[in-house]
Amino acid sequence: MNKKFKSQASSARAASSTFGGSSLGFGNPASAFQTNASPLSYVTEVPDLSAISDPSIVVAFKNLTKKDSVTKVKALEDLQEVTSSNAETGPEPAVLEAWINIYPRTSIDNARRVRQLAHSLQGSLTVSSGKRIASQLHKVIGAWLSGTFDSDKSVSRAALESFEVAFSSEEKRRAVWRLYQGSLLEYVEDAILRHSPQTLSDERNTTPDDAEAKHVRVVSTALHVLDRLLQIDWGDKALSSNETLQSITNANKTCELASHNDASIRRAVYKLYADAIGQRIELDWKQVSSCFLAKALHVSHTNSSAQYIDALLAITRARPSVWTTEYASKTAVARRLYQYIKQGSQRGPELWWLHLRQLIKIIPAQAWSAVAADSKEGLSYEAANQLLNALHEAIVNTDEPRQNSAAAWATYADIFFWILGTPDVIEEQEKLVQSFLFPVIERYLLAASDLSQWTTPAAISLSLCSSFMLKLEQTFPSTQIAAFYQSMVGCLIETMKTSQPESSKTFKASQDDVIQKTRRFVDLQIAMQTNRTSEEESEGLHHEPRTLALGSTFIQGNIEILREAVKLLRDRNGKPYGAAGAVYLILDKIPGITDEIKISSTPDLLSDLLDQEAPRLLDSPSAELLISILLKCRHMTGFKKSFDAILEQFLQNEALRGSRAYRILLRGITNDDLIHHRDLEQALLQDLNTALAGDDSRWSAVYEIMTNPNLNQSLIAPKPSSTPPIQSRVLEDMLSGLSLDEKEGNALNGFDILLNRNASLRPLLAAHLNLGSLLTRLLLISDSSNEENADKAARLASLVKNMFAKQGEIGRGASAIEIFSRQLDGAGEALSISSLVEIAGEALQDAEKSHSPTVASALFPTVASWQKALTPFLQLQPPLAISLIAPLQGCAFLVDRERRRSSGGLPRDLEGFSVALRLIILVTRLLEQVSPEQLTDDQVEALYLYYPQALQLADDKLSIESANALWIDSTEEVVQEMTDIVAKGQKLIRSWLLDEKSDDTSGTKPTLISCWLSQLSNIHGMSAQSFNLARTFTSVMIEASDLKGASRYIASWEASLRAIRASADTMKSAALLTVCRETLATVALGRRLCNEFVADATEIDFDDANNAIRRLVLLNLLTKGEDDLIGNIPSQRLIFLAKHLISVGSFNQAPTGLQSEILLALTAILPPIRDLYGDFWHGVVTLMAQYLDSIKDASEVVPLHAALRLHACLLSLTGGDSNEDLEEELSKVKPSVDASLLEILTHFDETPSGACQPLEITTALLARQVQNLQFDGQAQIADLYPLLSSEDRSVQGAAYGILHRSLPSIQEQVSIEAALSKTATHLPDELLSLLLDAPSMDLFNNSLYSTDSVWTNIRRYLLSWKVVFDHFSKASHIVQETYVVDIKDYGHLEYLLKFTCDMLRIASGKPMDASKYNITDFTLDAETSLERECQWLTIHLYYLSLLHLPSLTKTWWIEQKNRIKTPLESYSQKHISPLIISASLTSLSEWHSTTTQDNPEEERPLTLKINPRASEAIASIPIDPDSPPIALCITLPPSYPFAHALVTSRNRVAVSEQKWQAWLRTIQGVIMFSNGSVIDGLLAFKKNVQGALKGQSECAICYSVIGSDMKTPDKKCATCKNCFHSACLYRWFRSSNSSSCPLCRNAFHYA
Repeated sequence: MNKKFKSQASSARAASSTFGGSSLGFGNPASAFQTNASPLSYVTEVPDLSAISDPSIVVAFKNLTKKDSVTKVKALEDLQEVTSSNAETGPEPAVLEAWINIYPRTSIDNARRVRQLAHSLQGSLTVSSGKRIASQLHKVIGAWLSGTFDSDKSVSRAALESFEVAFSSEEKRRAVWRLYQGSLLEYVEDAILRHSPQTLSDERNTTPDDAEAKHVRVVSTALHVLDRLLQIDWGDKALSSNETLQSITNANKTCELASHNDASIRRAVYKLYADAIGQRIELDWKQVSSCFLAKALHVSHTNSSAQYIDALLAITRARPSVWTTEYASKTAVARRLYQYIKQGSQRGPELWWLHLRQLIKIIPAQAWSAVAADSKEGLSYEAANQLLNALHEAIVNTDEPRQNSAAAWATYADIFFWILGTPDVIEEQEKLVQSFLFPVIERYLLAASDLSQWTTPAAISLSLCSSFMLKLEQTFPSTQIAAFYQSMVGCLIETMKTSQPESSKTFKASQDDVIQKTRRFVDLQIAMQTNRTSEEESEGLHHEPRTLALGSTFIQGNIEILREAVKLLRDRNGKPYGAAGAVYLILDKIPGITDEIKISSTPDLLSDLLDQEAPRLLDSPSAELLISILLKCRHMTGFKKSFDAILEQFLQNEALRGSRAYRILLRGITNDDLIHHRDLEQALLQDLNTALAGDDSRWSAVYEIMTNPNLNQSLIAPKPSSTPPIQSRVLEDMLSGLSLDEKEGNALNGFDILLNRNASLRPLLAAHLNLGSLLTRLLLISDSSNEENADKAARLASLVKNMFAKQGEIGRGASAIEIFSRQLDGAGEALSISSLVEIAGEALQDAEKSHSPTVASALFPTVASWQKALTPFLQLQPPLAISLIAPLQGCAFLVDRERRRSSGGLPRDLEGFSVALRLIILVTRLLEQVSPEQLTDDQVEALYLYYPQALQLADDKLSIESANALWIDSTEEVVQEMTDIVAKGQKLIRSWLLDEKSDDTSGTKPTLISCWLSQLSNIHGMSAQSFNLARTFTSVMIEASDLKGASRYIASWEASLRAIRASADTMKSAALLTVCRETLATVALGRRLCNEFVADATEIDFDDANNAIRRLVLLNLLTKGEDDLIGNIPSQRLIFLAKHLISVGSFNQAPTGLQSEILLALTAILPPIRDLYGDFWHGVVTLMAQYLDSIKDASEVVPLHAALRLHACLLSLTGGDSNEDLEEELSKVKPSVDASLLEILTHFDETPSGACQPLEITTALLARQVQNLQFDGQAQIADLYPLLSSEDRSVQGAAYGILHRSLPSIQEQVSIEAALSKTATHLPDELLSLLLDAPSMDLFNNSLYSTDSVWTNIRRYLLSWKVVFDHFSKASHIVQETYVVDIKDYGHLEYLLKFTCDMLRIASGKPMDASKYNITDFTLDAETSLERECQWLTIHLYYLSLLHLPSLTKTWWIEQKNRIKTPLESYSQKHISPLIISASLTSLSEWHSTTTQDNPEEERPLTLKINPRASEAIASIPIDPDSPPIALCITLPPSYPFAHALVTSRNRVAVSEQKWQAWLRTIQGVIMFSNGSVIDGLLAFKKNVQGALKGQSECAICYSVIGSDMKTPDKKCATCKNCFHSACLYRWFRSSNSSSCPLCRNAFHYA
């Protein structure tokens, strides 16, 4: 009831306030209720919705009356959607009527989005309804147009856009303003005069702040609408006579808004009244004076100051009497005005100060006398004093924006001199100047701390003070100004005299202060003269500039300063350098000062200083300034004497030549000075030599000489007959220093200083220095081993090249082509390849600009250059292993085995690159910019012939490190670079083949194919050069055949092919067979050749090994990959061939080549006869086993590869309906073959350094053949542990695979033996030794290791740990504990965990995502990259560490710092702990199942219940059938095993609480200290229960072991020794009414 009553009362008050409250002056309430309610009021009648046909629209309108803004927004959106869908038909009349009634108060809603949508909807309805809305538009036009002035930009934009959409042209919009003038004025009157926050908002559900904000917004927008009406041109119908408008503007409520708290209202009302005055609206001026002056002057005008002062200006100009006769307030208007001025612009624009200046000048004089003591009319001294104080206080106000400072001080100056010119203050001018002007100038000149309040902005201080002084000259007695200035000079001199001594800490600050003050004195004089001249020019005066009235005062002051400064330097031995600075500034800045000195009382002032004092003060702090003074006095008589005296001191004292004073002297000398002082030139050259010797301080003297503008004139136009200028001699000596190792670095420093410190020196250097020689020398140094010198030389070389570009030519030295050609021939010191490529690129660019086609050909090597560089390498015999990768295969066995020529004496560059290799790289890089068409025919032919051979040599080096010595060190960078070069070269060759349109050799231009077709006749003999030529021919022609087919060439080679059998040119025959093999396999000639080769192979003789190898090579080349050729041979011939090959291959002394070719031939011919039976299978298998058993070294890679291929071939022939003879023979030799393969694998523990692709191929083949091997004995696999450290990943993987497969079964056997023998079993020492050298992620930052080798090393270490954990897989619990002790004793685990944290980036904040991998398992070679494989293996090992070594891992974790500890725990809890918990619970379940099966009839078995969801195991043991079992719960926490397992009670039976808690603590301790084994805890639990129940009998009363109190019988009869429960005995005593024993009936006595 109370709430309802209050609500009604509140509504009544609101209605009373809205419809006629006496405070608003609209009559009594009764009459008020007879008028229509305001459309803005919140109590406006709800519109009638009954006529609306669409229910959704009705709902939307009802929602608009709700209080929630979200509901209103949804309703407006729904109405907008309906309006858009009915745009053609328009809204029905009832909808339009409802919207007209509800729109005004919706448009002023507090929610921005509601107002925005309301205005948009109003525009849409106006457009869609057309003329139907015209009759009702007057009801909403006020709210609509006021919305365009909303303070929220999005709302005002929405209202304006909707208005522009409804009225598309500007003319229509102006017509609306005119047409609805009355409605708009009614709306404004209603909004401003009739409403308050309480009438616009319901106080029951609106906060006072929101209500006030709505009211402010309504009033502000209404004021803007009224102001907009004033600005409209009404023509003849002037708005000034409108009664409604006058009533609004003259209303007290409107006028009082001038002092409103809200800035938006203040701005609007100020602008309104300013515009109203402009429109000559009749105003109540007394009211305006009261509201705008008496009430508004002293309030804050933040964010409205500009509009306020504009209004004040308009009011004052229209009615000055508002300040005087019409002002009525207890506080004087002048006092209010001073208060207003003191507040400054109140963060307003700088224009405020200009308007303030205007306002002050037009305020009536009577207004100022209101606060004057003498009550005089006009601006008295006291009023002026207060006004200037107010202005000064406003300027120094901390809230005044800094950007207004200039305008503020300008206003201050203007007002000051305006005041100074008023009649009433003439007598008090001096006081005003002393108080308000001189402090500003004194503060600027002397920076007096006691005048800090007069500090002016640094940017305008000088101009402000100079203007002050100039105006004072015109309005103030000059004698007083002169007296003031002389006092300032006296203060400066006093400051100079009292400056701090050299021993003081503030010495430098004190002397610098003297110089700064002197500079301000000088700047003020210059600025005054400049401003005076500017004023005269602006006035049109063209006569000689007038002398300042203070000119004599300034001159007198300057001479006085000079006199005292010179005296001070003499007296204090030059230590106060501030005095010297003062002398220099006056001489430098003041024109004609030296002439004034001559006519002064001390004409010898400067000559005494320079002749007598300066030479002895060269080591004083004033030395630099004294030299500057000397150079300034060069035009004076006696300069030479002073210069000679000072120069003599420098030449005699070498220490002085390192001073800055000496450098200043060098900067100002001239050629005449050098001519008259030859000893100075010698001293300069001596300084240069000292700098080249390492004294960097002397370079400054050299730099000053080079940059001296007086001396540089001789560089620009040297005299032919004169000796070389000093700068040329300096540059030549510096260039010579670059050629000397001891001076190289210092000379580079010198050139760096000259070229980089001053860019203007570069043209002078280019004109008088051999830039070609300089560039060559810099490029050589840039390739040196001294990194510092190399980097500096490279930067300088770049600058010199830029200087070349500006010259338009290479210069006087060696051209780029000359440098390049010398390098191609290997002459001189080798430049880096990058430098040569850069030089060539620049030369080609210059050639392109100058259209010089010969430059490109000049950059390419000639035939002689190619031959000289490649011949030493082409003559080297190839390694035998190349037969595994070369297209000619076994032809490598036939090469004449001469003594290999050493390539160690060949010329190389600093990187160890041979000339041949440099040619390969250079030509490859040049071919990116130059096409073969730009070369001569000879060069093109040489390119096509030698470039493919050179690429072949580089490819050999990449494949086999020992193949040649094109380069020395195969670092990762070199290998990567050469790989790219070979790839680009092969791409170039392919592009040349694709670009050839014809193979016609009669063309004028040679082609690649025609070049190599002509080389076929040059392939003869068995030399290494022929072998290399045949290989390259084969590669080029195979590429051409793939692109264009080989059939076009076979016709021309048919004769050669038919004669192959009788030909002695094996290399040529092999090349032709290889190129034409695919085509020959499909034609009769190929089948014929195959038959002939088989027949020849059947007749080979062991004694003629070379001929035998030749025949087998041709056969193997022809049949490689062409099974159809062999399949066409009769089976019986193949069997004969196989038997013959077996007989020849059985000789132990057979050459390597013959062995390999025999095995390869057998591999080719066995598949076609796989179904035939015979004893030849025994021979083949035996021969294969014999070869495998005979190989004892990894270096025997060629026969090993052939034997492994034969073994793989034989294995592929088994299975299914295979030959039984073959399977029987293979089964016989399998143990020996497996042992041989294992032994061969152990030979790969040390692989040769460098690349060896044949070995890698063989190793991979061996790894595939041992991948299924498994052994049952520890001794069999003992030799495999060292293979885990192999650098060959295939060997690593093979060894790991065998160990991983073999260890589980071996560990089962080891566990059995350990249990039987009771002896401890340990991890193999060979395996533990592999864990010693833990890798580090820092290895990736070491340039000595390649990335691939680092990952291989990491893989080795991780696989070793994986094998360690494989020992745990099937080992017994006791054996596992022994292994844990081994790992703990050796201390290897901490290194694994540290590496794991680094690899997983635990401390980085962004650890590796373990969810991408299968953490519980690992499969080798399953990842695409070695890095991902190592990451997978690392996270898997971390899982195994927590699984098998939880205690050791937890101990290490506890010792870590929080930087590792906290993130590792979080990481483990997220990714690892759930898996560990699952594995622990699974192993617990398996253990329980096993023990239950082993002891099925156990009396008290342990029962185990696993709850994976809760990560707990509940263990219970039954005690008695009639009682619950004793039970406990073991819970594994989320961060297990870092957090220990929790053991809690579930059911205590048969023991006391104390003993039960002790058991729980003991079990938890057992789990913690037994490597986290929950099984050990359960065993301890079982043991405790069994021990507690041992010897326990049933109670003789209840016949149960457990009583009602869950205890065992613990009351023992002393006579019969029987035990009873306490509770049972107590009941017996009560029921029997005696205390006798239930059994023996004797008195019961406790035993």
